Amino acid sequence: MTIIDVVKDLAEHKEIEKIINNIGKGSFDNVDDLAQDLYVELMDTPHKAEKYIRMYKDGQIRYLLVCMVRNNLFSKNSRYYYNYQRWIDNKSPELTDSDIESDSENYHNYENLIEGNA
Repeated sequence: MTIIDVVKDLAEHKEIEKIINNIGKGSFDNVDDLAQDLYVELMDTPHKAEKYIRMYKDGQIRYLLVCMVRNNLFSKNSRYYYNYQRWIDNKSPELTDSDIESDSENYHNYENLIEGNA
């Protein structure tokens, strides 16, 4: 058995997606993205592959997956946060017509200054 076999079985049974939905109580929009990132992370750690395979065979892989999901969902240092959540957290406010007019006026003032028409 290889780590690819382990990840393939976990993905077929949607184990990580189930954990994300349980921990997040269905409130996270990027379940598939986070799950894919975690499946990739499992395969991108060849130095830990034997440990993961052993945990899978012993029926303890779920504990590892729960820790990985929790760390990614609730840490501002996680790959998930940097790829997805920070963009959601830092939504810029919607522009109003007055914002657009003000920016347009500032641009024209700057343009006139550059051309020497100020």
